[in-house]
Amino acid sequence: MPADLVGGYFRRVGRGTLSAVGRLGFAARFAGAVFTHAPYAFVRLPLTLREIYFSGVLSLVIILVSGLFVGMVLALQGYEVLSRYGANESLGILVALSLVRELLAALFSTLGVFGAYVVGVRLIGIDAGAFWGNMQAAVDFRQDIVNGIIKSFVFGVAVSLIAVFEGYDANPTAEGVSTATTRTVVESSLAILALDFVLTVFMFRGVG
Repeated sequence: MPADLVGGYFRRVGRGTLSAVGRLGFAARFAGAVFTHAPYAFVRLPLTLREIYFSGVLSLVIILVSGLFVGMVLALQGYEVLSRYGANESLGILVALSLVRELLAALFSTLGVFGAYVVGVRLIGIDAGAFWGNMQAAVDFRQDIVNGIIKSFVFGVAVSLIAVFEGYDANPTAEGVSTATTRTVVESSLAILALDFVLTVFMFRGVG
């Protein structure tokens, strides 16, 4: 009996592995087809622009509000840590590098820095000159801003491909759409974390 249980376990693991590898191969072929046919989207330019508007422009409010509060939270948390070491005036550096290097888009980072300024300078009382001066001295355009933009682009492509693939592969039922949405969120989160690690290793190797 134990041998049957062990054998059944390995058979389930094998089937699951083969299914995952097959799905990964199908996803890779799907991504190749998307990139191959992407130029044809400009043939129907009005439709493409409409989708960009719905997916991008109409999401700006969420992005801006999220960036504002993320910056405010970073300022509060960062000030608590920095104050232990007498480095309060480095709050601008902490917030700017955290946002620019790791969290995506220019508008998001801009509102995040503004939120940190409101909390750090206006509420807590950090010197405004030290806040902005230290930030400008520490943030490098190529090493931080450009690399952050590259990360944003890579993350956007990855999330878009995952969402389109899961939508294409979803069962045409309410349960199928719900499952595809859940898989998209989970897979996108894991993909961003993995890509962030890989990109950080290559981008910031030897910096400091």
